[in-house]
Amino acid sequence: EMLDMIELGLSNPNFAYDGEFYTQPTTAINVRPVQRPYPPIWNASKDAESVGRAARKGYNQFFSSRFASLEELIPVRNFMDKTFLENGRDPDTMRLGLLSYCCINDDPAVIENYLENCRFQQRIARSLRERRESMEDDYWVAETPFDAEPTLEEAAAHALAGNVETVTERAVAIIKEVRPSHMTFYFQVGAVPNEVAVHSMVRWISEVMPSIEKAMGMPIDAINVPKPLSDAAD
Repeated sequence: EMLDMIELGLSNPNFAYDGEFYTQPTTAINVRPVQRPYPPIWNASKDAESVGRAARKGYNQFFSSRFASLEELIPVRNFMDKTFLENGRDPDTMRLGLLSYCCINDDPAVIENYLENCRFQQRIARSLRERRESMEDDYWVAETPFDAEPTLEEAAAHALAGNVETVTERAVAIIKEVRPSHMTFYFQVGAVPNEVAVHSMVRWISEVMPSIEKAMGMPIDAINVPKPLSDAAD
């Protein structure tokens, strides 16, 4: 229903809404979007109803890999493909964004510290999302492990974290098997120093990207480009 109102508000001069959960008297969103009928919407949910709506409405899909292995990511993509087909849309038209942890460094101690900070962030985020947070000093969310939490060794085996060769190899595997059209990264999490994050960003651009292009045999902006919706029936 919230998405209903966003769509109505951005595509009409004014709107009203009477749903099961929300009732909105006539109002308007005064800041008008440049895009018509409304800007691209990215759906970060992985439940069937939300993905189905994304397929029908032309939304883009988005999800986080966290510490998941490639074997855990592939079924997510397969589920989205299946749901798109069930809702009458070619999965090849899907714009899929993937959010991943990423640290490129030759020092194992730097990688371990980065992964510890990733785990800290994931613990806080999951405790809030699952409504099981506990507070310290009346304002600080306590860091608590979550069920089936991977060890740092397991996280290190799957995350885009390591030297250039390791990150390139894992990124290429994700690009081939999960087929994201867009990738975005947590270069800095928790208390990771700025210089470590900048170092990763520089090496991603100067070393990892060229290596990916070489492995894929094409420029980075030509990889996994989705088919236009207008061509879906061709």
